[in-house]
Order: sequence, then structure tokens, then C-alpha cells
Amino acid sequence: MEAITEEILQEYDRQKENLKTLDYADELARKTKALTQKKAPQNLPAFLDLGEKWRGMGGAQDDLVEKLHRITRKLFQEAGYSCVNQPQAVEIVEEIRRRCRRCLRNPDGFEIWPDY
Repeated sequence: MEAITEEILQEYDRQKENLKTLDYADELARKTKALTQKKAPQNLPAFLDLGEKWRGMGGAQDDLVEKLHRITRKLFQEAGYSCVNQPQAVEIVEEIRRRCRRCLRNPDGFEIWPDY
């Protein structure tokens, strides 16, 4: 289970640069709004550039959510397996699984079992 939880940190570190910051998102929003205020021949290339930046940031978030969901489900499952031969670990396993359920409480489109 420790190796599985390390995957969470590894995935976050891998995507951290692509996730950007709220300031970056605010700047994109400001530029997008400003683009709608004027009619100019440069609007289309500027709009396409902004769209690519929005999708890059959003895609990184979606990718990270999907991977973290998968890792959390794997942790949930492994926790259940680990207590089969260790009855003294049941209380700890129940807490791990409770926390996993809390993380997975809002299903997304890629989730095949939204009713934990």
C-alpha cells in the first residue's frame, strides 16, 4: 500500500507544471475577455492560442484526476486484500477505505462504479 500511495505523489509531480496556478487561469480569463471587446484581424490567431492554453491546463487537470482516481481505487482494493490474513489490521483498513470513499465521492464520466 505504501508503494501505491507513492504513485499519488509521483503523478502530481509529473503534472504539476501543466496544472498552472490560479493566477495563470485569471490571466487567461482576462485575455479571453479582452479579446471579445475588440474586433481585429489578429483575434482568430489569438483566440486559437488562448484555446490551446485553456485546453492544455484543463487536460492536465482531467488527466491527473483520472489517474488519482485509479490509484485511489487500487489503494481501496489493496487495503481490503491486506487484512484477509491480518485480522488485527481490520480497523486500520476500514479507515483507509473510508478515506478512499471520501476521495471518490463525486464520480466523473470515466468512472464505471459511481455508487461506492
